[in-house]
Amino acid sequence: MPNRPKIAIIGLGRWGKKLLAEFSKQTEVVAVCHQGSAETSTWLAINYPQLPILPLPDILKQRAIIAMVIATPPSTHHQIAVQALKNDKDVWVEKPVGVSVKETIELAELANRDQKIMFTGYTYLYHPAWKEIKRLLIKHHEKPVWIDYSWHKWGSFDTPIEDNLLCHDLALTQDLFQVPLENNRLIAQVGISTNDITITSLQHKGKIIGSSYINRLSVDKSKEVTIKCTGDLIFIWKN
Repeated sequence: MPNRPKIAIIGLGRWGKKLLAEFSKQTEVVAVCHQGSAETSTWLAINYPQLPILPLPDILKQRAIIAMVIATPPSTHHQIAVQALKNDKDVWVEKPVGVSVKETIELAELANRDQKIMFTGYTYLYHPAWKEIKRLLIKHHEKPVWIDYSWHKWGSFDTPIEDNLLCHDLALTQDLFQVPLENNRLIAQVGISTNDITITSLQHKGKIIGSSYINRLSVDKSKEVTIKCTGDLIFIWKN
């Protein structure tokens, strides 16, 4: 494919490796940056032997690189994205784009000011099942009144559950209801990390419109979303 945009991938953990494979189909990945683990370097040498591993400052300086894909831990998203935007790069940032409202607003304002693209990878928002639910809501003139999430999985203990998992439920709820949300943690159980089993109420102006149950200590893997509507419609999206 001629004239493919040149990009760089920052962060090559489990998800970063998947992004590298996908972006290689649509763009020209000309550099990667990672923390330097021997395992990742070996994986790159086997699967992408011609791909340069460069430090972040060198990637930022290359004018030919027009965009950066950021797949580092959430606590680093803001600082790397700021550098990318200030160096005239579009950015694709893994969720969440920032770990606070302040960080997120700052990045949005910076991208708008410099007319750069900033996209956050909330993959469930683009799932065919989610698109179909929203289409049927419009078709049947229904509105959602309640949403419930149940998520069982194992792992991701090195990232706060809010940044790694709960943010997906918040993004879906925001997209469906199109209202500002307030959230209240009802239950938090310590497991391997600080919070590994949680129940969170999802609220708008003090009214509860849903709940999110997450258990990342489960040997079973499943995710279920239930949406109740103003009429008789109930949507159940499993796995």
